Amino acid sequence: MQTNRLCYGLGSSEGTTSIYDLPPELLLIIFDHLYRDSRSGDNQDCFSITTNSQPPSFWFPYALAAVCDEWRALLALNSGYWTRICVCIDEPSWDISTLAEEIQWSKELPIDLSVVASRNVNAVISPDVESARVVSIMRILPSFAHRCTALRFDLRALPVLPLLSGTAAPSVKTLELGCQASRMGNLDPSIMIPFSCPKLETLILGGPNVIIACRSGWLASLMATNWTLYNYSPPNNEREAIEEADTILHALSTIREDSSLTIREMNLDCSASTNTPYSIHVETLILEDLSAQTVACLLRNIDFSGGGIESIRLSRCGLPELASLSSCSLTLQEMPEDQDISEFLRCWNGSHVAVVACPGFTDTSIKMLSQPFFYSLVSIFEVIECFNVSVDAVKCFVKAWSDAQYQDPALDYEEEETKTLVLSRAETDTKAGIDAVWFDGIPLIYHIQ
Repeated sequence: MQTNRLCYGLGSSEGTTSIYDLPPELLLIIFDHLYRDSRSGDNQDCFSITTNSQPPSFWFPYALAAVCDEWRALLALNSGYWTRICVCIDEPSWDISTLAEEIQWSKELPIDLSVVASRNVNAVISPDVESARVVSIMRILPSFAHRCTALRFDLRALPVLPLLSGTAAPSVKTLELGCQASRMGNLDPSIMIPFSCPKLETLILGGPNVIIACRSGWLASLMATNWTLYNYSPPNNEREAIEEADTILHALSTIREDSSLTIREMNLDCSASTNTPYSIHVETLILEDLSAQTVACLLRNIDFSGGGIESIRLSRCGLPELASLSSCSLTLQEMPEDQDISEFLRCWNGSHVAVVACPGFTDTSIKMLSQPFFYSLVSIFEVIECFNVSVDAVKCFVKAWSDAQYQDPALDYEEEETKTLVLSRAETDTKAGIDAVWFDGIPLIYHIQ
């Protein structure tokens, strides 16, 4: 524990006042302010181990508790400070007694527990040490699992899901099980005993935890509606890779229809599978950092019947050739420059499309969309931060889009139908800068963001 006396000059040059001269009442006021700030809406991302870039030692109250023994003792008096408990599993001095002490300080309040391995290559511990420390946590977890509203694990090489087998966590709403290793050999499909969390709303699975959960059939028992799978790599053997893709798709077909499903940094190949595609029903689908092959594998198994799903977002993905794609809303974000966005949109059936920060979306792309198939479907068209599309090309598109409503009866437009264009190219754009007078004369709602 750090006990160095930090002194600051506070006014007079005749002496210094130590920070330790502050009365406990004033320190508690400062701590309360920092506590509220750490729980504010602007800082909610820090609760997720998948989005927080800062090490746990920077999180409240750990940064303060590390200053000195006096501060740590004062922080220990407020049980509310310890409702979010973090374990950095590869700290050299960490011991299970530290966690037990912090659990005691939380009294009987709900707990958000994070167990993480540092991504600092200089902080590596052996797999055996990591395993031993995690096992020690699992031994005491049943004593406070009933108070956990969130459990988050992000380990270096250990899939934690099997270690949770048979545990009951009746209050858990968020479960994050990450692993920095994307794959481990010799995974036993029978090692998973159901982990009970009847109130689960958000499930995030990474690395080997993905295939372990899918093999076990455990996902079918969950009522979660917010799903994320990431950082999975298939085996090198082609037959085994196809079998695992089949297992994952089957598991996804069991999730609730009102769910949001995010898949990122995964590699699936079901192109050689002879099985009938699975029917995956979701309300929102988000695909990030995937190959065209993986995107095709997933989209071929999405159920687009009954008008399709509510929304699809593809970010930094390869775009496959598809026969059809149905969703009310489609967003293409940060797509690689070599991807043919306009051709991909030809297979899409929906009313709201957004193209965001795509350098490959050019004047040629928007010209290719100046066709009846696009005009007849799209009510809202957003072009955001696509700097290779000129205003002149947009004006040509808008003129044709507007004229189509009144000049082509085959499109069967209703008189009251409203078309909306949202164009945002840079912070310096203004209506005057892109000829707002011309746009205002067109019967469309036009926005500059």
